[in-house]
Amino acid sequence: MQLQITGRHMELSKALKERTQRELAQFERFFDNIVYAHVTFSEEKVGAQAMLEVKVYGDVLTVGAKGDNPFAALELATDKMKRRLKDHKERLKERKRHASPTHEALDQMRPPESGE
Repeated sequence: MQLQITGRHMELSKALKERTQRELAQFERFFDNIVYAHVTFSEEKVGAQAMLEVKVYGDVLTVGAKGDNPFAALELATDKMKRRLKDHKERLKERKRHASPTHEALDQMRPPESGE
């Protein structure tokens, strides 16, 4: 997974970058094929905001959270994203379960041909 961390109107500390990498590494437990993740931190008048954008299989999942500091905002945003990834994975499973039968399944349902 590619990871990009951006700070708007603020400098990113080494501790914040490392914490972000550790938190986002956990996403792969919830969803296997994450293409990239982009985290944007920004200073607010009161507190900080973290925006998370994760691309999986052509879909882009986005969440945002505000907190007292960038670490708190990151924690809230990663919790939201974990829920979104679980829900997205479940929706994909549901789609697969209710998909039309494959050619192999259709071949198995056909009565045997009598060639004689």
